[in-house]
Order: sequence, then structure tokens, then C-alpha cells
Amino acid sequence: GIIQAILMIVAGVFGIKASNDPAKAGKAVIFGIILIVLAVVSLILGLAEAGAAGISWTNFTGLIIPVLYLIAAIGFKKQG
Repeated sequence: GIIQAILMIVAGVFGIKASNDPAKAGKAVIFGIILIVLAVVSLILGLAEAGAAGISWTNFTGLIIPVLYLIAAIGFKKQG
């Protein structure tokens, strides 16, 4: 919901800072992990609501951006 969207915006700011200064990538990695946890919780709640018949690949699309974000943040961290 709204909290997840706000955290995504904050994570984006940290991601931009990490791209300019890899020494600041630690915070971006932390936010990436938080976003993945929130996406997994959202996925579990959605699947619990829909039941086994509601499982499809579209349920997992909410994980794509947080996973890509975390991969990039880890890459920036390794540069620093």
C-alpha cells in the first residue's frame, strides 16, 4: 500500500546516492531487502486471499523490481 510506495521512493533516493557514491550503497542494500520482504508478505497475503486457484505468474511480478533493485545495490556496494 502507501507505506510500501513511500519506502520505494526513499529506496530510489538511496539508490541514486549509491550510484554516485558506492560507499553509500549499504543503505540501498538494506532498503532492497526491506522491499523484498514487503513484496513477499504482500504476495503471501494475496495468495492466501485468492487460494490455490488464484496462483499465477502475475502474483510474482511485484517481486521483480525489488529484486532488480537489490541486485543493483549489491553491485554498487562491490564497486565501493
